Parts: sequence; structure tokens; C-alpha cells
Amino acid sequence: MNKEFEFSHKEDTTATVNLPLTSQPLPPHYSMFLSSPGQFTAKVDAELKKRGVAAAVAAEEDGVEMDRQSPFMKEHYEHLVAAVEVEDEEEVDEFPKDPTTTILLDLPLEGIPSGIACDVCRVKFPPPQGEGSLQDPFRCAGCCQTFGSPGVSPPKNRERERSSPFRTMLSERHFSQDTFPRLLGREFGISYILRTGMRLPVMILQKKGLGLQILQEEAGEEVLSVEKVVQLLGGYTRVPVIDVERQQEEAENNWNLFKYQYYYDHPELRQRPVNVISLEVTGSDLGDLITRPRTVQQIDWSDLVWPKEEAFPKVQLYVLMSVADCWTNFHIDFGGTSVFYHLLYGQKVFYLIEPTPENLAIYEGWSTSTLQDTAFLGDLVETCTRVEINPGNTVIIPTGWIHAVFTPVDSLVVGGNFLHSFNIPMQLQVAALEDRAKIPIRFRFPYYDEMQWHAAAYFLQQLEAGSKLSSWESAGLLPLVEHLRPLVDDNSRCKGTKEQLVLLQKLEFLAQQFLQQRQGQEKQRRQQQRKQQQKLHQ
Repeated sequence: MNKEFEFSHKEDTTATVNLPLTSQPLPPHYSMFLSSPGQFTAKVDAELKKRGVAAAVAAEEDGVEMDRQSPFMKEHYEHLVAAVEVEDEEEVDEFPKDPTTTILLDLPLEGIPSGIACDVCRVKFPPPQGEGSLQDPFRCAGCCQTFGSPGVSPPKNRERERSSPFRTMLSERHFSQDTFPRLLGREFGISYILRTGMRLPVMILQKKGLGLQILQEEAGEEVLSVEKVVQLLGGYTRVPVIDVERQQEEAENNWNLFKYQYYYDHPELRQRPVNVISLEVTGSDLGDLITRPRTVQQIDWSDLVWPKEEAFPKVQLYVLMSVADCWTNFHIDFGGTSVFYHLLYGQKVFYLIEPTPENLAIYEGWSTSTLQDTAFLGDLVETCTRVEINPGNTVIIPTGWIHAVFTPVDSLVVGGNFLHSFNIPMQLQVAALEDRAKIPIRFRFPYYDEMQWHAAAYFLQQLEAGSKLSSWESAGLLPLVEHLRPLVDDNSRCKGTKEQLVLLQKLEFLAQQFLQQRQGQEKQRRQQQRKQQQKLHQ
């Protein structure tokens, strides 16, 4: 379902980019454009302004510099490449002057064809200039910094040897007992969601009957591993890693899957824990071998309301690779998405906080201040629940739940995010919180408002057809209208179309009519119950 865009470079050959899978590697010649003079940047900047792309305007107003290294540019490179025809007549160096000290972004994915391959990341660098024998095996500067020179172990991190600070922090605290529902795979279905509204986290002990399939299974055991991930996605695929101690993505994107596999397979060389939690694989060779839980597919807006002929937001499948002592601080998944989370091996411990109005207010204050660096959020709320997840378990985390994750041992997870119809008010509440916190667009749900428009069109179609909506679904109709209304107001920066305005007017009218009918039916039901009770007492 991926769209394919093509762009030409100065050698008049063609590279293909699959869109909009942002976790894919950069196209082979795009890195050269990033290394070239400012002509490409100027063209992109002018094109964005000319087209009036709302996200670009918002980025400018927030003071985000729209240069070739800005987060906005990196997040949307596929759209920019598609939008701008690059005609670079200037000479572009084949490789940087000092390639062994440069980040991987400055070279094509596999490096220079005639170069020497690093023994860790396997990128080919040009031979060193000048006198002196070539180191064998050769290791690039970036990998030497992470793992030390070949045959020489890096200095031991004595602080890490003593104890993980996160492990110590968690062991000193008391958490509430886990009483969340436990289900069999077949029990997590539409009937369960209609009955509960999916308001509590759910632990599914075994995936049998859940509809979740991961590769081929041998003798009942799943065979996905870090090595298999590398084989299917390609070792040169760049992967964003989180520096756990700083709780930030590494500024220099100099990790590919070959390098991460080496790190994962050599615990004795780890100087610090790094975490891979945003490797999205939808539409890849790996993603095509994974089937999401059946019920998730039935309610996911990407499947239910997004037009089949359009490339959809790619947030449906992630592979999470974590080493021991990784910690992800408290957060809410983007856009209020719900999450399915299946542990293949290892162990995970979740710390969960219910999204009550009070807890959300505390979370917002904590996450937008220096408290995030100094205070443990679980200490600031009344209840924080510890949930231990073991191999074969699948967890469903509902909309808005605040959670942190600790990894006691090396682990591998398959999961995915999804918007749905059963808690629209909370989804929109989280999106509003993200707006107030000015979360950068690269960390938000892609095409969020477009998804809300498709949902509105879907609900209008359902109401016009006389379909019955559950109370959970109908409760979200008017909040959805109120969310979209500012986008079509006359004073809106990105004024909507006449068709969108008509759609909202119709949806609001039919939603109010539907809710009034439901209230009348509920009133009649209560009256009948009272009459029956009176007869029993007579």
C-alpha cells in the first residue's frame, strides 16, 4: 500500500523511496543532497512556503529553524524530496574529507563501493590517507567510540557495575498491586470492548486465539530474534536509539542495525544502555510477516476509516529491542493511541497510572517542567501500579494511560499503536495536551487531523445509514465535531473546504438527534424497570 516516489540526482539515475514509512533508511543519494550547499534547502523552504503546508507554517511560528538538519526536515524528508525537483549543477564531493569521524548520515547507506568496511557497522569508508599501515580489522571512529578499538576493550564503567540507578530507584518504592483483568486470547474481542469500553489495561496470558502471528512458528515457538530483524530489514537500515541515562534520542544518528546487533550480542562491551523503541516496520519484509491481533485490526481507524487507496499513517507495527536496565520514563502514547505489546522473550515491568483528570493535570505539570528530571511521577499521584510482563504475554494499554517501562533483562517486543472509536474524548484530550506542551511534530501521530476527518466522514455515513452505535462510540461524536470545528472556521489559519464544513454540520445535527433518541430510550427503560420493581413489591 506504500506510494512510491522517484527523484533524480545529478548522475541521471533514479532512486526509489517507499512512503510514508519514516523509519526506512534514507535513499542512497539523499545523503549527498544533505551534504551539498544550501541550494536544496532553499528550494525546499521556498516550496513549502509556496504550498502553504500547515505543518511547515506551524514549525516556523514555533521558531523551528527549517534548515537541512532541523527535526522537521528530517521527519518529512520523503515529502520534501517528492515536492522539490533538485537540479544541483555544483560538484558534490563523493565523500566527506574525514569520513571515519563523520556520522553515517553523511555517507550512502553502504558507504563507498571501493572502501574498507568497518567490522561493526559494515559501512565502507575510503582508505585512510597518508603513511602508516591499515588497522586490521578496520573499525570506524564512531564504532571505536562505542566499543573501543578492535582487540581492546573500552574502559569499564564502574558506576554501571555497581547497580543500575533505575533498578535502585524502583526497588526503593512501593507500588499498588496489579489487579488488571487477565484474559485468554479468544476472550479479547469486540464483545469485550463493547462491554467494558476498554478502559483498563488487559493482560492476555497466551496469544492463542488472539489472532496475533509473528513469522512462522517452529514446534510452537516463535523464531523472531534480533538477528532475524537484521536479516529482514537489512543491516544498513538506520535505527534511532535512545540514550537511557539522558532519556533522549542520540543526537548523531550513527547507528545502523548491524551496529545495534553487535551491541546487543556483546553485553561485555556495553558502556551504557541504549534502547530501540521506535523502529516502525509496517510494509517492510518483516512487517509483512506479522499479523496484528484480530480485534485490533477490526477497530483500528487506519483499517476502518482511512481510505484504502491512500497511504496510511505508519504506526501499526513496531519492533522494540531493549537491553538490561533500559528505562523509558513516564509518558502517554502519541495522540492518545492505544497499544498492543507482545513480549517475545526477556521481561518487562510496566508502571501504570490511570488517566483521571487529577492525574493528567499532575502529569502535564511534571512533563513540562524540570520536575521531569528530578521527581518520580509515581510519587506524585495516589496510585501507581506495577505490572510484570513475561514471555508470551500480550498487554493492551488503553487510551491515555500514563506509563513507564523498565527492562530487567535483554528483551524483544512486537507492538503497535492504534486510534479507535471507543474513547474519542480521551484521544482528543491527549492531543490537546500535546498541543499545549508544544510537542514537536516528529513525535506526534502522523496525519492526526486528517485521521479525525476520515473518522467524521465514517460516522456520518453510519448515522445516515441508520446504523446503531454503542454508547462508547456515540459519546465521542460531539467532541470530535468540536475538535474539527476550528479547522473550518473563517478565522482558521488553514481554512477548511466547503465540503468539510457541510460534513461537520450534518454530523453535528445527526449526532444530536441520535443522542436525544438514545436518552429517550434510556429514560423509557428506567421507567419500565421501576414499574417492574413496584409490581414485585405489591
